[in-house]
Parts: sequence; structure tokens; C-alpha cells
Amino acid sequence: EAFGNAKTVRNDNSSRFGKFVSIQVGKKSRKIKGATIQNYLLEKSRVTTPGPGERGYHIFYHLLYCGQNQLLENLQLVGQYSKPQNLNYLKVSNCYEVSTINDNALFKGVVEAFHTMGINQEEQDTIFRIISSILLLGNVQFDQSTLPDTQPCTVKDEKLLKTISDLLKLDFSSLLRTINTVTRKIGSSVIYSPKKIDEVISSRDSIARNMYDRMFSWIVTRLNNSINIKGENGKENENEAQLCIGLLDILGFEDP
Repeated sequence: EAFGNAKTVRNDNSSRFGKFVSIQVGKKSRKIKGATIQNYLLEKSRVTTPGPGERGYHIFYHLLYCGQNQLLENLQLVGQYSKPQNLNYLKVSNCYEVSTINDNALFKGVVEAFHTMGINQEEQDTIFRIISSILLLGNVQFDQSTLPDTQPCTVKDEKLLKTISDLLKLDFSSLLRTINTVTRKIGSSVIYSPKKIDEVISSRDSIARNMYDRMFSWIVTRLNNSINIKGENGKENENEAQLCIGLLDILGFEDP
């Protein structure tokens, strides 16, 4: 829920993705043996543009309000970047705290769930670095006012983009080129063409949304590894006869 749910106008804990849950039941014992989750259509636009009076995904706020200063410092979520009011992807909705949601306590629950799922510390650190990078990416601004159309936009704050590239362990120049240029391969030649500033902004937001989507799918896969049927050897037991209960949950249906 931390990664797939968010506060909407009508629901403080609204699921923003579709899922099909398959619950495996032993044919003889009639006991639940395991389950798998297949996710569909995560609302990627919520990563960069939550609606008025709504929030982005819970995990953004869980992390910002976690109260773990050393973790936030390692993620560069300090100073002005420690508050959702100063992060462009979050401030657009003008909704930050919710009375029914204890972000600090829920962050601790997320970490406990990671341990239960077998997600180790290195993997947790990677997840949090991706989240931080996404939040910071929204504050990267560009300038084309002094450049001809033949040159790509410049970054107003290269230090911030360098911070993001370090968090993601990417080469700074490669990340910038991905955002502000179009790469074409013609034969054995590679041609770089500058994007217009509106295309650059669109690329920045697209990168943020797709990073989140891929991270979310990875977490679901790891969750399935934890709750799927296991035999005595620790591998999926395909020989045991099973019954299945299927539950389909589609986003978008909420009580008024």
C-alpha cells in the first residue's frame, strides 16, 4: 500500500493500481498455501502531478517524515528538500499531511515488511535512493533563453542533477544527455539532436514516472517470491494439486 496507494479527494488510502490476486488453496487440506499478485496500470501520472487536494504515493511522505536524520542526509533530502512543500512533484497538490495517516509509524512498518519479504539492506537502500532521486528530479530546472536552437538546454542547477546521478550511480553527462537530447543511430553513426525545452521537461517527468513504475513492479515480484507456494526444497511446488481463488481489484471505483 505504501508504494501503490495514495490519498485522493474521496479516500485517504486509495489503491492507484489494478491487481489480480490468485490465492492457492490445497485441494485436499482446503488450507491456503500461498498467493501471487499481478499488478496492472499503476497510475504513473501521480508520481509527478497529484491532483489538487490529493497526495502522491504514500511512500514519498513516509520517507520525508520518517524522522531518521542520517538516512535523509544520505539521500540528500535535507534543507529545503526535506519538506514536501519545496518539492515540485509534491507541492502541486497543496496537500502534505493527512490526519488519518501516521507517516512516521508507517515508514517503520514498511521497513519491517521489507525484512519479512527478505529484501536486504542494500536493496532497501537502492529503493530509497530511487525514491529520493525521483523527488529531487522534479526540482531540476532548465534554461534555453541564451542558447540557439542548435544547442541543448542547460541545467540551472547542475549540482542538483549531479546529486541525482550520484544517487542513481549514473554518469552525469549520460543522464543529462538522456534528458535534453534525442539520440538517433543511423548506420554506424550516432546523432544527437537538442530537444526543445518543453520536450526536455517532458523527458524529465517521463524518467521519474518510469523509474517509479519499474521499482513498483520489482517490489511486487519480490513480494510474490515471499508469498508464493514453496515446497520442502524451497522451490515452487508445481506437482501438488491446488485450487485457486481469484480476486480482481480495479482502481477507480470509490465510495462518494
